[in-house]
Amino acid sequence: AARDYRALGRGLPKGKDPSTRILAAAASRVALPCGAEAVRLDVAGDRFLRRQVRTLVATAVHAARSRPGDELALLDLATCGDVHRTAPAAPAIGLCLAEAGYGAAAPDEAQSRGESGG
Repeated sequence: AARDYRALGRGLPKGKDPSTRILAAAASRVALPCGAEAVRLDVAGDRFLRRQVRTLVATAVHAARSRPGDELALLDLATCGDVHRTAPAAPAIGLCLAEAGYGAAAPDEAQSRGESGG
């Protein structure tokens, strides 16, 4: 079902529908070639609002630090409707868009191709 993610959008045009569907989301630790660790976030949705993914990344970090162990913290913040409760959009430095696709692929179809969300 679509949810109102206006809290994650930035600079939304007046009247723009803030409802989107997150089809799949996953987080995992990955080792970088230099030996350091990073966090990989995979997100698949029917569409994204302006700055939604960068704000989601920053808010996920904030939620993990401020509400450890609370599995619903990120969802609560993302759907609260108040941009002041979510973190500012993460800077593009260090973020990498691995893939963008178009169409109506279902989450289980993406997973069957070995993708965990985007």
